[in-house]
Amino acid sequence: MEGRIRDCDETQHLLDMKDKQIQYLQEILRGQARESNKKEAKSAKYHIKKGDMLDELLGNYINENECGVPITRLGNGYYLFGTRKIYAKIFNGKLVIRVGGGYMVIGEFIRTYEDQELGRMELRDKRDHEREAAED
Repeated sequence: MEGRIRDCDETQHLLDMKDKQIQYLQEILRGQARESNKKEAKSAKYHIKKGDMLDELLGNYINENECGVPITRLGNGYYLFGTRKIYAKIFNGKLVIRVGGGYMVIGEFIRTYEDQELGRMELRDKRDHEREAAED
């Protein structure tokens, strides 16, 4: 009986170690996916709508700086920042994004929210993939 208990304890210990290894590898894969998303977004150039000063400022900023989150123009100052709808405007000659009750300059906004949004996009992609797999 004691031998079986010891075998069970050893097996449980091995399973716990394997679970930790799986979690570690999943974290690595998530990090690689996040880096891949950043590289894709960085290599993609933003297509500026000519004649729209706001879009020109935003497009020039995106094309000259690193932003790992895709930004899509919706119109009238609204953009999609990954999965998040944002409002942008020009204030005192600077491009700012509405955040809560105030505004943040575009560079500060991207530095603050880029990783969070990449995580959201990653979760959305994972859910979509799982949904597609379940439908098959």
